[in-house]
Amino acid sequence: MKNITPEWPHNIKLDEIGTKTRHRNIEASAQECVDVARRLNVQAIKDFKAALVIQPLSGKNIIYVSGTFEAEVSQLCSLSDELVVTKTSEPVEGWFGVPGAVVSLDKVRREKKHNQEAHPEVEMKPEEEEPEPIIDGAIDLGELVVQHLSLAIDLYPQVESLDREEVQTVAQAEEPSALRKNPFAALKDWKANKDSK
Repeated sequence: MKNITPEWPHNIKLDEIGTKTRHRNIEASAQECVDVARRLNVQAIKDFKAALVIQPLSGKNIIYVSGTFEAEVSQLCSLSDELVVTKTSEPVEGWFGVPGAVVSLDKVRREKKHNQEAHPEVEMKPEEEEPEPIIDGAIDLGELVVQHLSLAIDLYPQVESLDREEVQTVAQAEEPSALRKNPFAALKDWKANKDSK
């Protein structure tokens, strides 16, 4: 994760996780919602919470976090100034690793398979990137969830009351010179009329 000051820090220490699967429910405070909304450039965020499963793998060298989050996000319609309120619920997934630790990926895969059998509701995906570093013996669950929310936000929200005809009218109004009448069209019509006489 990027080196930023998190608006919703929720750290959990490796010593607290231990070597067993943990479940953690977290919820952002009103002020944290305001701060996250400012960072993500939306009008407001409410009821921002997550239910997470924390699974240590390869001892405590790798931590796998999965679960779901939900939030109510308010944005301005991309076609008008009306407010669009969207209730979002999406999956969360993250990998954390101890920097410099030598970990056998085969061993991690075997442990993942075992954990998947114990928790079949958790979908396990193959490793695609290096895990995020575990810093000062802790992982930040809040920042992980904020990053997932940022990916789930609609970049072009629209008010449901706008029907297709209204959307097309607005789009045409924003279209540049394509809809403007060609200044030579009148001259062309005049020449055609003259030639026909």
